[in-house]
Amino acid sequence: MGKATEIGGLGSASSDYCATWNLNNLSVNAPSVRARTAGNATFLRGWLEKAISSTLSVDIIRQSDLVVVASISIPAATLPHVKIEVTTFHTTPFPIAVNDFFRPKITASDKSADQAGVAVLTLQWA
Repeated sequence: MGKATEIGGLGSASSDYCATWNLNNLSVNAPSVRARTAGNATFLRGWLEKAISSTLSVDIIRQSDLVVVASISIPAATLPHVKIEVTTFHTTPFPIAVNDFFRPKITASDKSADQAGVAVLTLQWA
């Protein structure tokens, strides 16, 4: 199972907010993360922590209405720690409300697992 982390501009002067998931098992979906601030989605970013054997595709779902906020695909040929960024959302702007819950839904993967993490995803809004 993946780990979820709520982050709200902690330790920075930035007004940006984000939800981050450390995916350590690509055969199960990670838990939900709650938005603690309102804003509009700015990007979905992902990267691999280790090599994988097939493309990782993930949808970020808003739980209240099951809308796909954004989708990201990270090809297997991508080197670890190389960031892939998506700025296209279900609607633009995509509004995020306080107490919205988001979760990643893995739609394709090689089912890798590693306690240290296989991939990291971050949804950011401002």
